Amino acid sequence: MVQASTNDTLLRQIQSLEYELQQLKEKLKDIQSNCNHTFIEKEGMRKCLKCHLAESTYY
Repeated sequence: MVQASTNDTLLRQIQSLEYELQQLKEKLKDIQSNCNHTFIEKEGMRKCLKCHLAESTYY
C-alpha cells in the first residue's frame, strides 16, 4: 500500500508541476509579445536581450 500512496503523491506532484509549467509558458509568451525587443545577431539566429525571444534567421 505504501507504493500506491507514493505513486499517487508523485502523480499529484507531476500534475501540479505541469500546470505550473503551462502557467509560466503563458506568462513568458505574454512577456515576449509585449517586449520592445533589443536583438543581438548571431550566425543563423537573433536573440532579444530583454525577454530572450530567439528567432532563426535562416529562411
